[in-house]
Amino acid sequence: MRTSRPIARVVIATLIAVGGYYYFGAVLPANGATIVAVALAVLELIAPLFSGNTGVGGSLRVLVRVAGALLVWPAIAIALERWGGIERDASIAVASMIACVFGIGASGLGSGRDRTRIATIIVSICLPFYALIAAAFDPSPLAWGVAAIGVAIAAIVAEASGVWPSTVENTLLTAASLAGVAGAVSLLRWLI
Repeated sequence: MRTSRPIARVVIATLIAVGGYYYFGAVLPANGATIVAVALAVLELIAPLFSGNTGVGGSLRVLVRVAGALLVWPAIAIALERWGGIERDASIAVASMIACVFGIGASGLGSGRDRTRIATIIVSICLPFYALIAAAFDPSPLAWGVAAIGVAIAAIVAEASGVWPSTVENTLLTAASLAGVAGAVSLLRWLI
């Protein structure tokens, strides 16, 4: 749908903000969901200035191109919590791992666009780190263990992407090893 009418664009941006708030509220606290929702609405309003495209959904197209992992993360978490019976923080952590791998895989589609590819990788690897920080406020060893293993997977996948200098790759592998050990210890604690 193409529209150059400002009122229609504001209405669409408002709908995106409201939908984004409830959608991202599944994995983020209320303040975080509000920030993401407002950012999507603002991006929707200013997208025509940068792309020259007057179509609706500019913010969602940018989100799919650069932050596809962020877009699928809440859907995976919702599915795991509702149909998988996994507790909320653990489902957020597992979903962040899956979304991270999805995002890194999608970054390969942006070959030739190094900035977009690096932005996609950065957004993807931030999700497991967020899950680890969120697990810090949850006493569940399951959430801690899954989140730490997610960080290990994120570091390994980021290192395998081949866009970092060798010193950064070595640091990523060290972080992956440490996070993997921490995750394994926490999961063992949960099992025992």
